[in-house]
Amino acid sequence: MIRPHILDTLAQKQDCYISDLRLNPVNNQAALADLILLDNSVCPLNEWRETVDYLIGEDMSLEDIEMIKNNLLRKWRNLIYGKTSI
Repeated sequence: MIRPHILDTLAQKQDCYISDLRLNPVNNQAALADLILLDNSVCPLNEWRETVDYLIGEDMSLEDIEMIKNNLLRKWRNLIYGKTSI
């Protein structure tokens, strides 16, 4: 059985289209929070990179998933607390 892409899973959780995860700020923030909370083993490193790149428009060619999640968490906190935009 083929596992769905992580973007499909996030969109299903938000009950929206994948494009809404990027275009709708509410869906985007929720998807980023869900992504941060996901287990690192849910998908391979390249899929993590693709997902983050799609959601925030930034290539995170970091060495491992934990580094991606830490960077993403910092950006998400800045977005939520209004310090900067993603």
